[in-house]
Amino acid sequence: MRQIKSVTDNKTDSFPTPALPEREGARFEANKSVTNNKTDSQNIPEIDFGTNNPVTSIEADSLPFGKGRGGVQRPRYITANPYTYPVIKDYRKNLKDHQTKAELVLWEYLRNKKTGHKIRRQHVIDNFISDFVCISKKVIIEIDGEIHKFQKDKDDLRTIRLNTLGYEVIRFTNDDVLNAPYQVAQKIKTYLNNKQV
Repeated sequence: MRQIKSVTDNKTDSFPTPALPEREGARFEANKSVTNNKTDSQNIPEIDFGTNNPVTSIEADSLPFGKGRGGVQRPRYITANPYTYPVIKDYRKNLKDHQTKAELVLWEYLRNKKTGHKIRRQHVIDNFISDFVCISKKVIIEIDGEIHKFQKDKDDLRTIRLNTLGYEVIRFTNDDVLNAPYQVAQKIKTYLNNKQV
């Protein structure tokens, strides 16, 4: 628990300064000491604009898995890009409320750990909404409808981005799920059981 000394004291506050994240090619160093009513000019954060330490686009546009702002630990299930999530969350809610028939059928086989694994539906990962995901195994399950026949390039780019973030993507068609939902659920269960993390 933090202890803050009286403002009238001329002593240093006794709470730690959180680490600042690396972002947009700039590296920050936190103040080491803060005194009341004055700031030591040597403790002003220094900025290195990344000439010797370039940041990749992956590091710049999403936080590391399991880390929050300022290095504070965040729950493992929070996998969305914090900068785009406010825009995506309403769309996600709409998708969750209006699932396709194939998604509804498969969800009955996946919910409540029926496969032995916790699976989430319509979960945001980075800037994407996955149909289903097992976060502990880092496996995304996609159900492809007719529209996916016409957007293969877009789906491939999305898969590459998710692979870069450490997720594997497995796909089934609507017909697979509607014609044999139990068999699809068993394939997912086997895949998750055999997946090494």
